[in-house]
Amino acid sequence: MPDNLFIGIDQSYTGLAMAIFNPRPDIPPVISRHDFSKAKSGDGITRLLAILETVEAFLERATGLGSIRHICIEGYSYGSKSGRELAGELGATIKYAIYYTAPGDCAYPTIVPPSSVKKYCTGNGAAPKSLMLKEVFRKWGVDLTNDNEADAYVLARMAMHADPNYLPLYRYEEEALSKITWHTERPVTQK
Repeated sequence: MPDNLFIGIDQSYTGLAMAIFNPRPDIPPVISRHDFSKAKSGDGITRLLAILETVEAFLERATGLGSIRHICIEGYSYGSKSGRELAGELGATIKYAIYYTAPGDCAYPTIVPPSSVKKYCTGNGAAPKSLMLKEVFRKWGVDLTNDNEADAYVLARMAMHADPNYLPLYRYEEEALSKITWHTERPVTQK
């Protein structure tokens, strides 16, 4: 029987990070980070196609490691005043890649608000991004290099709780999970 795998994706043009979490304690997480800045990837459709191909390849790699059970992606920061159109294009590209690459219900990822990601990790939904790296290391012993990777890892751990066999350990984790809707964009007829 293949291992259960959970995926987390932190959306960013300059630090798109993806994580594969396997609940088995002997299996380290797989983390992948990519820079799709204009200087590295061009602009417009060229950049979006590079992102699409990268996310699809990552999900295909995960499928070779086990059974993807759920995917969480970080939602938009609705307080942002600029770059909303670009953020929408990025989000749509990632959702498209997931829909056409992920198996079954995983095609409908859970969209997690940034404050819920922070609360699940630190206990504080308004925690500074800089605290995420420290808390990921303190809580789970995973040493990452930047906050995008930390967010992706936390999202992958949150994805694990879509399976009722995996219960949160702390009250603040439960509170963070209670604020999200699993398979956020799955059509109502399929829920």
